[in-house]
Amino acid sequence: MRWCEREKEGCRSVSPVLNTKGSFPIVMVGTTGMIGSDVTIGTSNLEVELERIHAQQEDSKTLDLIQQTMAEEEVKLGSSKPMIATQQELVENRVPLPYRDQCAHLLIPLNKCRSAEFFLPWKCESERHTYEKCEYELVMERMLQMQKIRALEEKKKAQQRQGNGAGIPLIPSPANA
Repeated sequence: MRWCEREKEGCRSVSPVLNTKGSFPIVMVGTTGMIGSDVTIGTSNLEVELERIHAQQEDSKTLDLIQQTMAEEEVKLGSSKPMIATQQELVENRVPLPYRDQCAHLLIPLNKCRSAEFFLPWKCESERHTYEKCEYELVMERMLQMQKIRALEEKKKAQQRQGNGAGIPLIPSPANA
């Protein structure tokens, strides 16, 4: 299958279009952004024109898919906070594995203060506050990420339901008699 023979002449846009009659796709290659000016695989001019019209109608769906993929790229997993404490520092200060996160650099002085003050609850309040605030921000960041991921999944499911046409329309359309 050839995508573009005339790359030297400025062939820029390549648009795959599904063939409604056959099982193989018709690939339409256009010059300077025009879809359908040169067909690499196809049968007749009438089918080419029908497919071009079909492609223009599906451009809005393509734009929606592009926007959706861009929105998916915005959801980045992980934390935006850098890991400040090194693994060697964490090992030297005996920080347990579950606590080795982006706030571990605040836990090291907190644990030193706690051991120096004999774990009295009214001591080391400022260190504890900064550590707990950091942990809270990490939790809130993860919650926002999950909220974005769930919203994207709902959007995908809604598009699949709308695309399949499996639902019963609330307003019936009149018969074309």
